[in-house]
Amino acid sequence: GALMGAIVSHRLAGALTSTQALLSAYLIASLLEGLSTFALIFAPNYLVASALLIVGGIPEMIAFATYFTLVQRCLPLERQAVFYAVSLPLMDACLIAGIVSGALYTSDLVTLGQFWLFASACAVLPVLPFLAWRGSATNR
Repeated sequence: GALMGAIVSHRLAGALTSTQALLSAYLIASLLEGLSTFALIFAPNYLVASALLIVGGIPEMIAFATYFTLVQRCLPLERQAVFYAVSLPLMDACLIAGIVSGALYTSDLVTLGQFWLFASACAVLPVLPFLAWRGSATNR
């Protein structure tokens, strides 16, 4: 799914030249990715969950490419440094949380639905500091 998404992103790169087009592509791809991730909660077995992950990888890569294009286009260079300094460690922390949650699932401490609910909830963590930063910036 990620490989197909990378190919689709490359093909879309020429068409997505305006910031508005990038924002629309990011919104639609993120929505489709979120729906495929949410559907994992209801996956009855590993085969269906694997298929959903593959299908969800396509919009995930499109959203990934448009997101970082928007970051580079919209943030001044000095803000990009802060952005990456904060977001990359948060993404690493979420990766660790994913590994730990996988261990919880494989040791039968949580069900497959509970596992994916936890994973979906953790997906928003990297966004929270930026929402708080934006709120504090507008209050100045």
